[in-house]
Amino acid sequence: MAQAWFTDVMFNLGGAAPTVFTSMNVGTSAAVGPYVPKFTGLLQKIRFYLSGQAATSLAENAFVTFNCNQWVIQTHTFALNGFGLQTAPAQPIPVQDYPPAGDAYLGLPVNPALSITAQVQYAYSPVTPYLAIVGMFQIAKGPNTAA
Repeated sequence: MAQAWFTDVMFNLGGAAPTVFTSMNVGTSAAVGPYVPKFTGLLQKIRFYLSGQAATSLAENAFVTFNCNQWVIQTHTFALNGFGLQTAPAQPIPVQDYPPAGDAYLGLPVNPALSITAQVQYAYSPVTPYLAIVGMFQIAKGPNTAA
């Protein structure tokens, strides 16, 4: 039988280019806050979309932390490749997945009663990067899921 999966934009941050860990906006909003999962299940994969907002955008690399006090290891830190100046001819910025394709899934438990926070920190001298984070969730079997 097919597994039930769900993807959701968990966090974003644009405009700011913090060089110290800074809280991210929840979902697609412009407000800092925790992400609350919509279903009980497992956070299996995280996809990071890092991009520039202008030709002068620059982000050499970044670190993102996820924190949830109900996880056995409460804080998970992810390192992201950055990008050079986006002047012509700008190279495409690859989407980065954790874990990478072919590796095992994360398997972090989630449910609507918990919240996850995220922070980002860029290295060196970032200029107007934008980061969106999408989670891929495996939904637990239940009365409202196909199993």
